[in-house]
Amino acid sequence: QQLLRATRRARVMALELALSDTPGTAPLFDRAAGGSTHASLHRAVIEAVHHAPALTSAVRVTTVDQLAHDLHLKRINLLKIDAEGSELRIVQGAGRLLAAGAIDALQFEFNEMNTVSRAFLRDFSDLLAGYDLYRLLPDGLVALADQPIFLREIFAYQNIVALRRAP
Repeated sequence: QQLLRATRRARVMALELALSDTPGTAPLFDRAAGGSTHASLHRAVIEAVHHAPALTSAVRVTTVDQLAHDLHLKRINLLKIDAEGSELRIVQGAGRLLAAGAIDALQFEFNEMNTVSRAFLRDFSDLLAGYDLYRLLPDGLVALADQPIFLREIFAYQNIVALRRAP
């Protein structure tokens, strides 16, 4: 309800749903005591990473491809993903748009939450074959293709930027 009130004032459309790789309904986990900004489709994010008891509620789930279709979006300039371990599934759910070259850039978190979902950065680079991946740092971007594998697969807080290569 707080998000809905805040977005009305900011002229932003808030949708009560989660994104993943398949549509349907899924359990959403959050801290049982007061909630948090870290709700996740993965119980272990709350219980194992944040060491808190989890409260479960059901949430409607869709894919980026389906949401773009429903909203009549032909192109996405920037797809920003911060989904507490579900980032890879969200990218998988954007397969049609990615194949069509209709997403120019993606930014997603890659951190300890990916140990819960068992997603590697290599999984992202395989899905994003037409993109160059970079680590976003305060002073600029670091190309991940230039890094040895042990410097790419770092499960610590970081933001990754994927920029579509020119056709």
